Amino acid sequence: MGKLKFRYIFAYLAEIIFFLTLFGALIFGVYSFYTYITEAPKVPRVEDYRFVIISKHREDYKDEYELIYDKYTYIMYVHYTNTYSGGITVLFDKDGKPMIYEDAVSK
Repeated sequence: MGKLKFRYIFAYLAEIIFFLTLFGALIFGVYSFYTYITEAPKVPRVEDYRFVIISKHREDYKDEYELIYDKYTYIMYVHYTNTYSGGITVLFDKDGKPMIYEDAVSK
């Protein structure tokens, strides 16, 4: 009779632990989802971007070239992207110096 009573108590404790774990996971999941919805990430404003797009050129459905400049140094770059890769490089003038975006300097 003692072993049978021990099995019932053990089964009862196992059920309590199971339901407490399930309840905790449910509460944690609801809280996580609530914080995900209410604390949405802040989207940066266009004024906060360091690089400004001057023009875009699309060669075909996957290759795209962007002529951009740095708002702090006014140096011009070419940004290339396609389906699988991309890159950025500085534009140089005929003397080998980085090209400066004159329209931004004159503002």
